Amino acid sequence: LDGEEMSWEEAVARFTDQTGLPGPSTWELGDYPEELDDLPVGGVSWFEADAFARYAGKNLPTVYHWFRAATPWRSGWILPRSTMGQDASVAVGTGGGMSQFGTLDMAGNVREWAFNSSGAENFILGGGWDDVLYVFTVANTASPWDRTPTNGLRLAEYLGESTTLALARRPIPRPHRDFTLETPVSDEVFAAYRSQYAYDPMDLDAQVEASDTTEDWIRDRVVIDAAYGGERLPLYMYRPLEVNAPLQTVVYFPGSGALWSGSFEDYFTDHVSLIVKSGRAFLFPVYQSTFERDDGFIYRRQEPTNTYREHVIQWMQDLSRSIDYLETQADIDADRIGFFGFSWGGMLGPIPLALEPRLKLGILHAGGLSPLPTLPEVDPFHYVSRVKVPVLMLNGQYDGIHPLETAARPMFQFLGTPEEDKELFDSPVGHLSLSPEAMGQALRWLDRYLGEPGGG
Repeated sequence: LDGEEMSWEEAVARFTDQTGLPGPSTWELGDYPEELDDLPVGGVSWFEADAFARYAGKNLPTVYHWFRAATPWRSGWILPRSTMGQDASVAVGTGGGMSQFGTLDMAGNVREWAFNSSGAENFILGGGWDDVLYVFTVANTASPWDRTPTNGLRLAEYLGESTTLALARRPIPRPHRDFTLETPVSDEVFAAYRSQYAYDPMDLDAQVEASDTTEDWIRDRVVIDAAYGGERLPLYMYRPLEVNAPLQTVVYFPGSGALWSGSFEDYFTDHVSLIVKSGRAFLFPVYQSTFERDDGFIYRRQEPTNTYREHVIQWMQDLSRSIDYLETQADIDADRIGFFGFSWGGMLGPIPLALEPRLKLGILHAGGLSPLPTLPEVDPFHYVSRVKVPVLMLNGQYDGIHPLETAARPMFQFLGTPEEDKELFDSPVGHLSLSPEAMGQALRWLDRYLGEPGGG
């Protein structure tokens, strides 16, 4: 315990109930109180949970199996019906909050020990009845000796041993960054970072390859010269049906689904509709590695490799070249261009907002700072404090990809934008959802900082 060595007898002697007899910390006289008959067992350490699993001929689930069964990416539907954030646990199976695969109580009632360790601690997942909701989406750890009343277990049964299962049981180093202990690079170093994104002036050689009209918009597929490698950069330019020039424009940076979607047409258009129906233009560049520009890049959110750095630079150059194109359009107001980043785009958003002076505001949906390591010249942390334009962050309280407390709030707090010109609006939704209230906030933000559409 905390580096102290003890005998088996000394260790087992710690696992007693409230009356000093063997049992979970919530029991009395070696048994559970009768009134707790239908409630999940709590107050067990990892050692007790693992011992019981072996006794029952089953296993503690690995982190990977647990998250697969819990489907936290469906948290927006699970958490509102869960038993989290309450005053007490409820009878097993009565709390709602069913996962995609039909499992119950994985959000709330008691936390559930997983097999894997991380350093001196073990993973304990799901969150207890007294935990805040976002805990469900986070891989938390605790001392294996911890016998908090909300510490429980769920058992798994595997179909035989395998090499894959052995790999899944290995310890998992837990990425963590305390951003409050970090300092952005100096202005001199940042100037060197900025120079890596520069490119020589060049003609666009813009060609409109296709146009189509729907009941919501007019869309052109335009292709221009990229800033690198002699490549061509496709742009999808959306205009409202009733053009009230000069048009304000929102430049989009999508979620990571664009990296493994083979067709632009299969990507969802919720954000497009929101902006275009407000009377504004919407520019969706086909960034390097996305859609038909697939170059084999493997996305891992962020990583400390030269390949990743080169791609971030290309993505930012794609965005700037897109703005170069907007400046050539007679019906576009080049002084009223905003940025909308979703998920992946929200995570990277501080980089273009700090580098690109032609962007007058930012809206970051489901964004946040990542704890994963990366090279400093492409780390959003070194850019976020240099963002000065108005920024609206739209985040979900149940977001498991960019959790509200550990990813979104740190990004918001470090934004260099004046306090009166930045806002973090959180809604009771998961990672992918945009609540009606958040949609309204986005439109009001555009009106406030770009002006009402057609207002001149």
